[in-house]
Parts: sequence; structure tokens; C-alpha cells
Amino acid sequence: MEQIVNDKILAMYRAVWDLTREGQNVYNMKVVDITNRAGIGKGTAYEYFRSKEELVAKALRYGTYLEYEHLLERIQAQDTLKDALNVCFSWLEEDEEKMACLLQFLKNSGAHEEIIRKGMKCMQENMEEDAKKIQFLLQLMADLGKKEGTICRETADPLVCLQILSQLMGYFTYRKFHKGSGEEEDRKVREFLYKSLENGVKQ
Repeated sequence: MEQIVNDKILAMYRAVWDLTREGQNVYNMKVVDITNRAGIGKGTAYEYFRSKEELVAKALRYGTYLEYEHLLERIQAQDTLKDALNVCFSWLEEDEEKMACLLQFLKNSGAHEEIIRKGMKCMQENMEEDAKKIQFLLQLMADLGKKEGTICRETADPLVCLQILSQLMGYFTYRKFHKGSGEEEDRKVREFLYKSLENGVKQ
């Protein structure tokens, strides 16, 4: 993740996400809309970005960076694999609004090839870094499981990480197609997925 230069850039990034979350079409969004929301002058944007498209693409990238840092901090505060897994489950639930915002962002960007091109370029440049971050989170949880004895220490880490990722994807899919099922049903699904993880990594 590139170093953030100053608070003005951060304010513009947040403004893009706020406007998108409110349903404003990215294609129609103007630089002045962003800078007004950020509380800075329009000309300031061009001191840091060559175009609105570059600003929007980098704002999206920064949003994903913040989400990773937030999730990492929460996982590191847990003492057990089950607690760490529940943190991830909760994050998937809490992040539905942000996911909806991202989908709105992508949908609204469809009419503007330049936004898509710059967004894809930004993601490609950071693809390797993102893969390492995901692997690091999975390894943290695998280490917790081995430390507490839930997972056999001899079980290969790639297998454990794959099993953890499978359960997270399972919960994501469940939430996507069964939104509003209720807290009790969510709890049962979480417990089922955790037990599936336990069984999947036992020798």
C-alpha cells in the first residue's frame, strides 16, 4: 500500500466512499463533489491526482487497505481459533454495507471505461501484496489452532489455511443467499462451519 501523503488525501478517499455509499453514480460524480465533501478546494485534488478516475481508483484501493488493517487487529486480539473465526464471520456480516457500496461502485463504474482501466491497473499492481495479506491472516488462525491443540501440529499449514478459507467462503455464501435468517440460524451455521473445520484438519 502506497504511503498516504497527508490528511487531505485521506479526506478525499473517505469522501469518495461516502458519496458512493449514498448512491451517487461514480460516472456522474465530479471532482468538486469530492472536494466539497472532503472540505478542501477543488484545485487541491489535482495537486495529488491526474484525474478524477485516478482518485476514485485509489480511493477504492485505500478502502480495502483499511478493512484489512481493521480485521488483522481484531484477529490478533483473539486467543482461540474459534474466536478468530467468529471475528471473521462477524466481519463478513458487518461488511455487507461496505460490500454493497463496492458493488454500487463497480456497477456505476461500468459506463466509464477509464475508471475500470485505472481500477484494474491499481488492483493488478497490488495483487501479490493482497495475496500475501490473505495468507498472513489465514496463517494467524492456523497458528492459534495449533497452539491450543484444536489442530494437530503435524497437519500441513497449507491444508489448514485452505480449510479455514473454505469455511469463510461457506459463511459468505450462506449470508448472500440467506440474509435475514435470524441470529439463531446464523449461530447454528457458524457452529456447523467451525465443527467442519475441526473435522477437516483432524488426522
